[in-house]
Amino acid sequence: MNKRCRKKLYIATLLAVTMSSCVPHNNPNESKEWIDPDSSICQANGGKMIDGSCHATWQSANKICQAIGARLPSLDEMTQLIYNCGGTVADYNFFSRGGAAELAKREAQNRNNASYQKCYKAKGFLARTGYWSSKERFPQSDGAWYVRFEEGTTGIYQKAAEYSVRCKK
Repeated sequence: MNKRCRKKLYIATLLAVTMSSCVPHNNPNESKEWIDPDSSICQANGGKMIDGSCHATWQSANKICQAIGARLPSLDEMTQLIYNCGGTVADYNFFSRGGAAELAKREAQNRNNASYQKCYKAKGFLARTGYWSSKERFPQSDGAWYVRFEEGTTGIYQKAAEYSVRCKK
C-alpha cells in the first residue's frame, strides 16, 4: 500500500467515527423514556400527588425514581428537550448573558411560542411547575437544578423544596 492509499484510509476511518457519534435531534422514542411515578410509588417514597403529578423534595425524587428502576434526568437532558421542542433556554442563574432583560425576553418567547408550548406538553410535562434534575449546585450543597418548561427556565433551588418528579430510563 502506498502512502496515498493510507492517507485515504485514515480520512475515511476518521469520517466514519465522526459520523457514528452524531445523535439525532428528534428521537421518536424520547417520550417512552420519560416515566411518571404512580401515586403509590410517589407516596411510599416521600412524595405527594398534586393535580395528578408526583411532587417531592430533591432527595425523595431520587428515591422515587430509583424505586421504579429509573433516575432523575440530567439538566442537559431537560434543556435538550427545550431545544428539541423549538424553545430557548432562559437561565435564571447567569444574568451576565444579557441581564434581566434578556431573561425576560427568552421567557416571553417561549410562553408565546405555540408550537413549543404544544411540544413539551405532548411529551407529558406540565406548565406552571418545576421539575427536578439530577444536577446538584455543588456536592454537599443544599441546592439542586430544576427546569420550568412553560418559560424554558432553569434555576437552582433548595433541595428541601417540592417540585414535580419525572424519571428517565
